[in-house]
Amino acid sequence: MLALALALSMATHVADPIADDPSPVIGGTDAQTCAWPTAGTISVGVLFGVNCAAAVIHPQLIVTFDECMGGFLDPLVLGENVDAGPIQELPFVSTVDYEACAAVASPGMYACVLAEPALDLPRTPPLAGCETGILEIGREVVIVGFGASADDVSDEGIKRFTTAKIIGASDTQFLVDPDDDATTCGNMDLGGPVYVELPDGSWRIAGIVTTTVDCEGNVAVKRIDRYLPAIEQLTDVTPCHDADGNWAPTEECGAFSLAGPQGEGTWDDLCADTPRSGPSTTCGPAFGDDAAPSVRIATPLAETVIEPDVPIAIDIAVNFAVEDVTLHVDGLPVGADTRWPYGFASVAFPPGSYTLTAIAHGEDGTTLTSEAVVIHAGDPPPAPSTTGDDDDETGDEPPVADTGEDTRGGTSGELPDDTTTDAVADAETDEASSGGCQCAADPTGRSPWLAWAMLLFGVVIGRIRRRRGASRIGIAHVSG
Repeated sequence: MLALALALSMATHVADPIADDPSPVIGGTDAQTCAWPTAGTISVGVLFGVNCAAAVIHPQLIVTFDECMGGFLDPLVLGENVDAGPIQELPFVSTVDYEACAAVASPGMYACVLAEPALDLPRTPPLAGCETGILEIGREVVIVGFGASADDVSDEGIKRFTTAKIIGASDTQFLVDPDDDATTCGNMDLGGPVYVELPDGSWRIAGIVTTTVDCEGNVAVKRIDRYLPAIEQLTDVTPCHDADGNWAPTEECGAFSLAGPQGEGTWDDLCADTPRSGPSTTCGPAFGDDAAPSVRIATPLAETVIEPDVPIAIDIAVNFAVEDVTLHVDGLPVGADTRWPYGFASVAFPPGSYTLTAIAHGEDGTTLTSEAVVIHAGDPPPAPSTTGDDDDETGDEPPVADTGEDTRGGTSGELPDDTTTDAVADAETDEASSGGCQCAADPTGRSPWLAWAMLLFGVVIGRIRRRRGASRIGIAHVSG
């Protein structure tokens, strides 16, 4: 059994039970068996009890909404239909909430300890370290709850989910706008997990539902990563990071759940057949991997042919701690990303062929450059001719149309003589008023000549995935 030290001194806040008038999960989709397997429900109370959702963040630890606390604690219930089954029930170390649970975020979140670790349950840990960079405006997340499907239907207890987009964030919570007009604010939705998918296909728990604004539309989510120091007074829930969020993988840093909406397995064995990831490399090399630091362009692949002027995503893989990663097109910088996952969501290229490289600037001063990746917007150039008797037709050079124009946009194939190209412009400091990328001086002293590069190549980076220059949206009616 894992050793857990329950810090009962932390359990100083027991909120009044919330009202048990169910509010709907409108527009949610019924979950398949073993989909989102770490989402469950708990019942706490003295007489009738209050049912809330909960999230398993460790084989022996769950988190839930703090206002669900206040009395005797029934076992955690896992399954897609609490009443009809099939389900699995996992008891806590005590049937009294203040003996089994501790306040880890007041107000907002309690953590409760299970009597035995559920080792077969697919593991979905909380976001930690560099992974928290994925919580950005516009990121899609998934909300899972057990509330009613409509305001005039009493069908609580069925696991449902909906996708949503992050529209605002603070250090402690974020605000999401559910798709299809879904909303979550019933008892059995509060405390429900909010999941986010990482680039490797595995899932993490980003937070739990705490409330909505007037129970309609936007949903407030309490971040888990902000409260990891308090949670980890109970047990280590971050197998890939140390207490300070640095990459420090253990043997358990991997085999994370790949189960999203497509569940696999049965509840007889806690969904043990759920597909799992390999060793995690989100913020650094895998456990036991002595590979040298590296950076590479993950997508697009070399010699990929894309549609001209149609935006594509460029993803960059790095296996060491970096300050930023810069994208270069034909040798000139066109954007920089400072938060994991590194890359750019929307980059458009006019007709032509382009050479892409990525340069990673490490936190320890290391600078690495990726191998070049050549892509083609439109048909690639014809192969050089290998026939002909004239010196001009030896095949040494590809044919060049003598149009007097730069085929990739702009008016010249060269920058002005007084223009430096040794620059990194942060494409993520664009402001809404500009409609595109602004040039910003890099703190390392590299000059901001992104505009020259974009005019020269005609490369358009539209609405880069992270707009750190934009002001963050506050979350109304939510404290803490």
